[in-house]
Amino acid sequence: MAKESKASTVAIQNLLEEKRQIERWLRRLDMASDKTPANVRKKVRSDYSRRRDAILTELQGFRDDLNASLQKHREARDELAGREEEAAERLAEAELRHTVGEFDSSKWSQIRAEILEELVKIREELKTEQAEIGQLEEVLDAIESSGKSEEDEAAQAEGAEQEEAGAGAEEADAAALELKQGAEQKPKGAKAGRSTDELAFLRSVISGDKSADELSSTPDQELAAADAQEAEPNSAARPKKGTAKKTVKCTDCKTLNLPTEWYCENCGAELTAL
Repeated sequence: MAKESKASTVAIQNLLEEKRQIERWLRRLDMASDKTPANVRKKVRSDYSRRRDAILTELQGFRDDLNASLQKHREARDELAGREEEAAERLAEAELRHTVGEFDSSKWSQIRAEILEELVKIREELKTEQAEIGQLEEVLDAIESSGKSEEDEAAQAEGAEQEEAGAGAEEADAAALELKQGAEQKPKGAKAGRSTDELAFLRSVISGDKSADELSSTPDQELAAADAQEAEPNSAARPKKGTAKKTVKCTDCKTLNLPTEWYCENCGAELTAL
């Protein structure tokens, strides 16, 4: 290659290496901790993208030179490939002539050594040309795909924003559903209050604070008993409170309770009427 072409190649290689480094930083940025503030992440990404675009713009100035150099190396590669094929045929022909007896061992060895040396040089030149072609194709592909890379990056950023927005909406929907389910499962105001009062009242009876007569004559308790009868259809079958003996055994702690009780006076477990 001419001196100018080699200088251009060095400049191109430096630009390519810088571009690869920036692309590595961009990939690592995507894997960085999410604790980084969004505005900081956006600022760093914008800086890397700007620097990469500047490199691609500079590489575009070498487009014509790159295409011309690529064509030149491809022609050189094709020529070397033809020479390699020709040398291989000459080697096969010399071997055949030696086999039939035209070439003695000395002449065959001489011809073989010369052709093999030629083949080694041709293949080394082919390897060099192929490497040059690969580098040039990489540069041109990077230039051609620069526009597509920008579009892909923009689409990726937009997709990330939409994903974050979707996640926020899902969280809001989940919170609303949870509140709705809690409201549906919560007892209605009056009944909930009376159920709480009822339980406290029953415990006070168990502890001896109130008598069975007071239990039956309390208005709030009458309302609670009506609600309890609605909640448990089988409650009608329970015996009325009075002076009954403790005959209902708790299945958890085995304590005997009055047949009028709903909960064990010892452990608070729900009693099953017999």
